[in-house]
Amino acid sequence: MDRFGRLYTAVPSMIGLGLGLVGLALSDLAADPVPWFVAVAMWLSLANGIGAGILMTMGSDLAGHENPAPFLGAWRLVMDSGSAGAPLALAGLTALGGIAVAAGVFGVVGLIGAGMLAHYIPRQLPRV
Repeated sequence: MDRFGRLYTAVPSMIGLGLGLVGLALSDLAADPVPWFVAVAMWLSLANGIGAGILMTMGSDLAGHENPAPFLGAWRLVMDSGSAGAPLALAGLTALGGIAVAAGVFGVVGLIGAGMLAHYIPRQLPRV
């Protein structure tokens, strides 16, 4: 992340997570779903590990140098709101269409998020 930039960590992680969740949604189509599920779980853990801490790192990059605490507090509030709301959204989608539909929707949202990250993350941070 420090050598190539935040973009080269965040986008591959989001693509990997999105594709993994789409793969999880397709596990019912596999002849033997257990090995497929294990492979997808390993893929998701790798993609998650690649992007570990990237959101907090980007928050610290964007926080002002004089008084970063208010910005980082708001940044953390938004992150925690997503962490609290995602299980509710997953439960609602599961109730409406089943776990495969919910995983597929979350996978597509992850791929859209990867595109948004690729567009909005600056290539280089401005010098301070």
